[in-house]
Amino acid sequence: SYCPGGRPPVACPANTFSEPGAKKCRCGKGYFGEDHKCDQCPKDSFCLGGSAVTPCGEGAVADRGSDESSDCKCGKGYYGKTGDMCEKCPKGFYCGGGKSKRQCPAHTTTTGKADSIHDCKCKAGFVGSAVAGCNVCPEGQWCPGGSRMVRCPGHSTSFKGSDEGSDCYCKIGYMGSDPESCKPCERGSYCLGGSAVEACPSPTSSPKGSWKEQQCRCRGGYYQTSFKPAKCARCPRNQYCPGGRDSSRRLSCPSNSVAPSGSNSRSDCKCKAGFYTRSGSCLACPRNSFCGGGGKRPVSCPYRASARPLAKSIDDCVCQKGTYKHGSGSGMRCNTCPRDHYCRGGLKQRCPGKNVAAAGADGPEDCRRPTVAHLRAMGQSVPYCPKRDHDDADSVIFYEACGQAVRYNQPGAFRVGNYDYANIDGSNIDSRAVGCQRNYVSLPSGWEVAPDNHESIVAARSKPWGTHVVIVSSGRAYGTSTYPPAGRAFAGGAARWLSRRGNTYKPTLCHARVLIRKRAYGAGGGGGGPGSVMYKGYPYAVLDKTKPDDPVAHCQRSYVSLPSGWSIAPNDANSKAVIAAHPWGTHVVFVRDGTSYHASKYPPPGNTFRLHRRILQSGNKYKPPFCHARILIRKDGLNRGLEEPGPAPSLLSRFAAALGLAPAAPAEASREDELLELDAAESQPTETTVDSSGAALSLPSDAAGA
Repeated sequence: SYCPGGRPPVACPANTFSEPGAKKCRCGKGYFGEDHKCDQCPKDSFCLGGSAVTPCGEGAVADRGSDESSDCKCGKGYYGKTGDMCEKCPKGFYCGGGKSKRQCPAHTTTTGKADSIHDCKCKAGFVGSAVAGCNVCPEGQWCPGGSRMVRCPGHSTSFKGSDEGSDCYCKIGYMGSDPESCKPCERGSYCLGGSAVEACPSPTSSPKGSWKEQQCRCRGGYYQTSFKPAKCARCPRNQYCPGGRDSSRRLSCPSNSVAPSGSNSRSDCKCKAGFYTRSGSCLACPRNSFCGGGGKRPVSCPYRASARPLAKSIDDCVCQKGTYKHGSGSGMRCNTCPRDHYCRGGLKQRCPGKNVAAAGADGPEDCRRPTVAHLRAMGQSVPYCPKRDHDDADSVIFYEACGQAVRYNQPGAFRVGNYDYANIDGSNIDSRAVGCQRNYVSLPSGWEVAPDNHESIVAARSKPWGTHVVIVSSGRAYGTSTYPPAGRAFAGGAARWLSRRGNTYKPTLCHARVLIRKRAYGAGGGGGGPGSVMYKGYPYAVLDKTKPDDPVAHCQRSYVSLPSGWSIAPNDANSKAVIAAHPWGTHVVFVRDGTSYHASKYPPPGNTFRLHRRILQSGNKYKPPFCHARILIRKDGLNRGLEEPGPAPSLLSRFAAALGLAPAAPAEASREDELLELDAAESQPTETTVDSSGAALSLPSDAAGA
C-alpha cells in the first residue's frame, strides 16, 4: 500500500509494490511504467522493476515479461554461452539458437545467416541437397551450386565438376570460339574439340563433322593409289572418281559420252555432239533436230527447216523450198519467200524483169507478169475508210464502213510519232491525182483536225494526199509532197483556208483537203498505252494488262497495283459497252461496285453476271474474287479504288426476282457456277478463235466511238 498523505493507506494496484512509508507504488519485476501504470516487459528485453527496460544483447532473444538478464538467450543464426555474448553463425555452419553451432554436411556451405540444415547448399560444381547429399556435376553440365544444374548449349560439353558456363567447350567434330557458336567441322578438315581445327592434307577431304585424321580421304576427281601412306592420283579423261568412301574406285562414262580429267560424278559425263540424254543413255539425235551435246535435249530445227540424224548444230538445218535463211545461230529463221521473189536452197532471188510471184515461190518458173488481181491483192486500189476500230499496229484493221481489211501503213492512214493522219473525206493519201474537197464532211469519231505543229507539217510533206495543200486546225495550208517545196506554208502562212459548220469541215479553196489525225493505238503520251482502248475520250484497260482482243480465257491470280492516274472503272453504260466489245482474255470483267459483265466471247456479251461479289483488295492492289475474271480500269487521273459496299439485297427482293416479279439475272447458273469452281482448279485455258470477219471485235451500236 502507499500513503498519499492526510488520508488512510491505499492498496497498490496489480503488478506493483511499495516500501514502508512510500507515497507511491513501483512496477514489479517483469513490468515497467510510472504512476501506477505498469506494462509487461516487451519481447527481447528484461525489466527489473520500476520504469527501466533493458534490451538483450545483439542476436539474443527473450520472452515478454522477462525479469532477469539470464532470461536472454542467443537466437537463430547466433550462438553463445550467455545472452550477452552471442556471435553470428560462421559460414559452413548453421545455428538453431542457444550455445552450440553445427557444421554443414560435406560439399555444402552457407551464405548469410543460417539457422537450420536446410540453409546448407551444395557448393559450385556439385548438385543436390544437404539432406539427400551433394553429387559431382556430370559431364555436359555445369552446376552453380545448390540443386541447380545447367546443360551446356548446342553442340558443346564440359568436364565433371564444372561450376560455370565458361567451362563448356565444343564437342569433337565441332568448332567454335565459344559454346554458343559451335557448328559442325567443315568439309575437308577435322576438329578435335573446342576451337582446334586441322585441315586435311591435299588432295584429300573429309565429310562434314569429322574429328580425326583417318577420316580424310581422296576427294572427288581423284582416286586412291596407296593407303599407307595415303596417295591420290587425278581421275583420267572419260572416267569419273567419286572419292570419299569410294576413293579407290574409277568408273567409265557411258557410251557416246565424254568427261574431262578430274571428273567426280556420272553427271560430268556429257553426250557427244549429235547425241542427247534420255534415261541415263546417250541416243542419236533424231531427224529434223540438232543436238549440241552436253546432255541437252534435242532442239527442233526452225520452222520449215529439216536436218539429217546426228545433226550437231543449227547450221546443219536446211530451209525447205519456198523459204530462205534469215539470221544465224539461235536467231536463224526460215522466212517465207516474199512476193516477187523465189527461194531455193535457203537463198532468196528476185524475179527477173518486172515479173511478180506470190509469196512462197520456189523457182523462176513461178515468176509471171503482174495482173490487175495481183495489184488489188497488194492493196493498191483499196479505198480509205476513216471510221475504223483496231487493236494494235501489227493487226488487221477492220473497216466498219466498207468491210475491207488492209494492213497497217497501206493506203488510208499515215503514222507520224504517236498519231495516224488521214484526209477527212477518206480520199487516197497516196494518190498523185490533184483533186478537191467541195463539200462539208463530218469529223469521224475519235479523230480531230490536225493541229498546226511540226508533226502535222511532216505528215503534209511526206505524202501526195491527192491534192496540192492540206489544211490544219489553225486554218493554214501546207504543201504536200507533190507541191514543191513540200511542207511550206501556203500564201505566206495566211490562216483563212478552213471552213466549219458544227462538226463538219471543208477547205475554202480548191486543190486542198482537210488533214485529220487520231492517236495511234499503243502510242505513248496521254493515251492509255499498249493494251488499252479509247472510248468517249477515256482510255480503258484491264488491271493485269491483258490485251483487249486476247481470245484465250485465263485468270488473274495475283494482286496487281492500280497504276498512277487510273481508277477502277465505274458501273455505267460506257464501261459496259467497252467490256462487251472485246474478249479481254476472260469471261467476265468487274467494275468498281462489284458488278461484272460478260465479255464478247462469253455470250450474251454485256450481260450482267449472276453473282455480285466484291473485288479483293490488299492496300493499293486488287484482284478478282474468282478465276476467268478481270478488273476494268479507266485513265481519269482520279486514282479511285473500290466504292464502299452497298446494302445486301433484301429477302423480299430476292423472292420477287425468283418469282419473275422483278428483274433477275439470266438463267445460266450452270456455266457461271463452273466459272467459280475454276477459281480453285488449275485448269488449262480454252482457246477461242476470233471470227476472221472481225465481227467479234466490232463494237455494239452504242459503242461506235470506241
